[in-house]
Amino acid sequence: MSNAFTREEAAAAVHWYIPLPEAIRPPNDQIRNTRYEDLPIEGTETLTVSLYPRFVETTMPSPNEFDIAMQALRQSIPNNLQPPVDRSHDEPRVPWHSTVIEAVAIFHDTLAPSEKAISDAFDHALEQIRQLQRAFYVATKYPTPLVTREQLPSFVPQLRRIVRASNSGFPGQEGIFLVHFNTARGSTFTEPLTDTEERSFRAVLQAPDRPFFDYADLRRDAVVALEYYGNYRDAVLTAATASEVLLDTLLICLDWEDQRTPEEAAQQFQDARMISSRVKALYDRRLKGRWEIGGSGPIATWYKDTMLLRNRIVHGGFSPSSELAQKAIDGVALLESFVTDQLTKPQILSSYLHTAYSLVGYPGLERRNLLSKRRLEVLEPIIEDSDWSDRLTRYRTAVAMDRERRDDALPAPDVASARLQLIVNPDANRSWALWSKETGLAAEVLEAEALSTLSDESRENLDSHREQFEREAKEQAIVVDVKRNSGPVVQGEWVLEYHLIPTLSVMRAYEGDSTLKG
Repeated sequence: MSNAFTREEAAAAVHWYIPLPEAIRPPNDQIRNTRYEDLPIEGTETLTVSLYPRFVETTMPSPNEFDIAMQALRQSIPNNLQPPVDRSHDEPRVPWHSTVIEAVAIFHDTLAPSEKAISDAFDHALEQIRQLQRAFYVATKYPTPLVTREQLPSFVPQLRRIVRASNSGFPGQEGIFLVHFNTARGSTFTEPLTDTEERSFRAVLQAPDRPFFDYADLRRDAVVALEYYGNYRDAVLTAATASEVLLDTLLICLDWEDQRTPEEAAQQFQDARMISSRVKALYDRRLKGRWEIGGSGPIATWYKDTMLLRNRIVHGGFSPSSELAQKAIDGVALLESFVTDQLTKPQILSSYLHTAYSLVGYPGLERRNLLSKRRLEVLEPIIEDSDWSDRLTRYRTAVAMDRERRDDALPAPDVASARLQLIVNPDANRSWALWSKETGLAAEVLEAEALSTLSDESRENLDSHREQFEREAKEQAIVVDVKRNSGPVVQGEWVLEYHLIPTLSVMRAYEGDSTLKG
């Protein structure tokens, strides 16, 4: 590398050797030379960052990113003699191609830049490399992951030297630069789970379809996108999605506890399509608290840090920083904390215990000292009985199906593949329905029309089991799946399946007075 920065009497130079996620072949010369001035860093007001692509070909048996970057460092030092290649064994070696960017930061104001100044300069270098990758994509249409701290090895080679008019400062002082602390994550959870963690762990394993699991999974995705992969846009967009799923799931659960039909619940989303409209109109009556998206409360902070940032990305292609992505994720945590605090207030908890239990679980209620003797008496059946959870799951599905149908996004049921169902009621009355499992819809069928699609053998089989079906249906209706010929059945209007198939009921079943006062 030529000594390009010698106009000042002396300056500190720091080199980093940054391996890209995938090998590309940009021009092999200085392709970026960016000067930063008036930086808000003590002692470092002026900085120049230059990039030098190094296309590295190695035949190391098992190369890792750090070794490849070190090879690029060696090759970048003028007059550096490479050690002879060890050919004392016959182990096959496959050529390995990598691109390493030599990023050089020249500190014009100091010979001893602070660690913060060096770290900030490294971030400037990464942004310049991302610009290089974007330009490469536009030119070649070859996609490559944008480099971020989180995608790099924990350490990259570093070389420091003092540049003078008469001396380039090579070979300089070799070292390593700590990029991130992700290596520590491997030992984070080597200790046994606490009792609270184990209860939560087992609860999720036993019922992975609980209402708020999708929200928790999306929040995990957002954190992984930020902390492991450095995908700042993905982190923000996923955080925003997680918060919408949290709020929409919460609204649906409240509707279920309030005995609103799936169609009524779906209509709310039709009337208030924007999340901001729903937040302003649909939560405060039942959960109380401040739900304004303007001002300085928890909801306002979440909306500004998460949702408005999401809008900047979606509508303007904005590229957020790591700090902004972290604030977006923190906004979701703040939203969850606010929702949980409101939902677990005693006067609200009494009406929405199923929802609160679904969101915070037994450990969360216990941690908040909300398990009085009376509440435990009501909570124990909720914990032990899965019927309410199954009903709520089907309710959520029905709401989703009805929303899709209103938006004309739900495909029409396929009559040929729909299943013929015989419903036997406790009063011995029978009814028939076509059921499309894929769309969650069912249609009423007249008995004569249903029987006309059956073979003689099927009709005889049904007749022979008639008394058995009626005995089984004494307590509650049963549904019999009946094999029919391929001929279509004339059906009535398609409706949500729970209207016609009693075993797919969705509404909350009340067992007497479940009001909680203490």
